[in-house]
Amino acid sequence: MRESRPVGLDYLAAVTELAQAARLAHPTAGIWEAADLQWWWRADQHEDDRRQLFFLEADRPVAAVVLDAHPGRPMQCDLLQVDHGDRGLTARLFERATEMLEAFSDQAVVLFVGGDDPLLASLAAEAGFSDSEADVTAWLRAGDERPGPDLPAGFRLVTRAERAGVHHLAKRNGAAIAERLAQCSLYRPELDLFIESEEGETAAYGLFWADPVTKVGLVEPVRTEEAYRGRGLAGHLVGRGLELLVQAGCRRCKISYDPANEPAARAYLARGFVPTTTSRILLRPAG
Repeated sequence: MRESRPVGLDYLAAVTELAQAARLAHPTAGIWEAADLQWWWRADQHEDDRRQLFFLEADRPVAAVVLDAHPGRPMQCDLLQVDHGDRGLTARLFERATEMLEAFSDQAVVLFVGGDDPLLASLAAEAGFSDSEADVTAWLRAGDERPGPDLPAGFRLVTRAERAGVHHLAKRNGAAIAERLAQCSLYRPELDLFIESEEGETAAYGLFWADPVTKVGLVEPVRTEEAYRGRGLAGHLVGRGLELLVQAGCRRCKISYDPANEPAARAYLARGFVPTTTSRILLRPAG
């Protein structure tokens, strides 16, 4: 396999192609969708070649090590591969990941490990990673989605396609968020939803990604602002978003959440999502 280190928009195209190929190769294996990697693009455009290494066959990406920088959080290390059954490749990817991480020894690093990947868990433990948190993945088949509760009086559901100006995600994601999302091939403004209060404040939001290649719809992120919680806003938002994903041609929808967040879990399961796997989030401390 030939190695490559694309940067910027070339990186975005390569990681999207790889993640889509991996999902087409297996309906549930692995942790991430192409849309996950595109969502991370908002914060990290991989402008240098130190934090991504792709392996190519016939000029197509078949595996990669990706280190993503998330402001205010540990660096994230991910191993991506089309053939999830190739354990030899997994070991090779992790070896290259540890080499790449040597340049970032002063930073904490997290690694997501699927519950069905004992090899990666073992390699990570030997490299100094230990359990930190967990992450649940839930799936929903098109046709199994359930509508959410009615929107309370005084609130309205809006899409980014209907509202120009400052993006409602700018508060937490920076002024360039609209520009970054526009660079992502899977982003659609009509699937970028938010709920507005009577006073014009953003009370809740959800971003829904329809992948026309894999036919998977990803729900990421979802948030209800603290002052507006407990009113069913997330349930309404997710219910409407799922309807739109199915209308966009998605055959299955996916969401991930912290199992400790019981209100979120209840809202998602009430919409028809079924938990399927739990991933371990392993942490290697800085230094």
